[in-house]
Amino acid sequence: MLFRPPKAKAARRGTTALLSIVLLLAPVLAPGPVSAENPGLTGAISFFEDGSFEKALHAIDETIALGGLSISELRNAYALKARCEAELGNRTNAVNSFCQVIMNDPDWRPDPNFYTAGEMELFEQALDRCYRTPDGDRPRSGGVDEESGSRAWYKKPITWIAGGAAIALLAIVAGGGGGDGDDDDDSANLPDYPPPPQ
Repeated sequence: MLFRPPKAKAARRGTTALLSIVLLLAPVLAPGPVSAENPGLTGAISFFEDGSFEKALHAIDETIALGGLSISELRNAYALKARCEAELGNRTNAVNSFCQVIMNDPDWRPDPNFYTAGEMELFEQALDRCYRTPDGDRPRSGGVDEESGSRAWYKKPITWIAGGAAIALLAIVAGGGGGDGDDDDDSANLPDYPPPPQ
């Protein structure tokens, strides 16, 4: 096989462009574990993991009082507060905190792998108490709108398929289509194959 540096260079450039796009979009598109970027929440999580539920509650209350939390940070703060209240035996306060979680993010559900059975039960009580439609019924989970029967745009598979196609197209365009920028046909400049041995 003959060595063709211009083509190899173009292939590397296309691969590099695709990898760059994937790496840039990975934090945005990939669902990951819930993390606390706020220092107050990080401290509260540490207290919770150490079993210092009173200290965790204090840190959460201070963080919420300071304000400036994003919706997801506020949801995570109230979820952690509910867990602390549950661990301390304050079931009513835990349900109230889970109600705050539901008000901030109606589609959020606790992960049964990380939440205890008691915490899951308290969350269900919060759903019954705080998450009702005007008719008094509890709406279906999964982001499905009762009236239209449709899902949120980001939960539809076609959105992810179209997004993937757009990313692939962007990678092809950013990579220059796989060419090396020369309009010359490199195969025309190659020598013929040598004659076979006799």
